[in-house]
Amino acid sequence: MTHIPATYIGKQEWPVGCRYPSLLLYNLLVDIPGHPVGSTVSLQTLNSEGYHPVDGDIMTEKEHQFWVDIPQEGTDEYKNVATFTTRKEAIQYAMKYFGADSKGRITIVSGA
Repeated sequence: MTHIPATYIGKQEWPVGCRYPSLLLYNLLVDIPGHPVGSTVSLQTLNSEGYHPVDGDIMTEKEHQFWVDIPQEGTDEYKNVATFTTRKEAIQYAMKYFGADSKGRITIVSGA
């Protein structure tokens, strides 16, 4: 997962009885492919594209660290398992230890 600076702006709720989960929404503070700076993007979209938002006050564009995070069961939280100075190193680690693809993405299968 690549951390990017973004600002949390709230949660989109659906009408009672709707089968869709709530969406956590973020405004991007940097450009990412397909989403220019200032775009409002859901956490699900960011995660599916290999990104994890970090409070923009904590991270600036000049900082370059890449984290490998894993989701925690039963929560929206992630646990950091490794930090690297290049994206390539982070992806190689994720590929070796988690079976990630060439973009560092993994598939999580869960059951009820």
